[in-house]
Amino acid sequence: MKKTLTAANAVVAARGFNPSVFSQLWLVENGIASRDDVSKDFIYAPPLVQLTTAEFTLVVFAEQIQITPKPGADSGRIVQQKLGTIVDLLPHTPYVAAGLNFCWQLELPPEDLPRACRSLFFRENSSLFKFFDQPDARFGGYMSRDIDWARLRLEIKPAFVSLEEPKEALVASFNFNRETAGTNAVNEIQEVLSRWKSAEETVATAIESLEREWNFTM
Repeated sequence: MKKTLTAANAVVAARGFNPSVFSQLWLVENGIASRDDVSKDFIYAPPLVQLTTAEFTLVVFAEQIQITPKPGADSGRIVQQKLGTIVDLLPHTPYVAAGLNFCWQLELPPEDLPRACRSLFFRENSSLFKFFDQPDARFGGYMSRDIDWARLRLEIKPAFVSLEEPKEALVASFNFNRETAGTNAVNEIQEVLSRWKSAEETVATAIESLEREWNFTM
């Protein structure tokens, strides 16, 4: 099984950001970006602002701010220092949630993917599953649970992952979400952002469990 991290980002949602605040001057003066950064890959067209640097991409909408660290960057530091700073600078924003997202792509030989889906998720005694009990069937799953600082959600399903040629893989999407409200919202968001490393470790453990399960059922 070949596994690849295809996306990882942190998101802060609110009932109303003002993207026009995120000007080049504001980003530079508050240490979010350098003058070189905002003079290159920068889009300022409210209700959308997008900044791309060597270490991350920042996108601001009216409903949310998303930061995506670049591969090889110190992701935990970037999320806290950049997105965390923005949250601190805008404490009166009506924040509603914060989340960390990780998407892994798990590639199997084409002939093994249907068997993997079946062995991992098919229920023999379910009339609904029996309705889909065909050689070309695909199965997936959804799981969620509380952890001490967020709600963890995991969705695993087969999907086509290549535009150049038909290629299927298992896609595992992890979401760590915490809803926030009231005067403590900023502190709650900062706690979520500080847990990037912990979230990475949790995801790695889950992926290893999935690999063991598949190897065991082959």
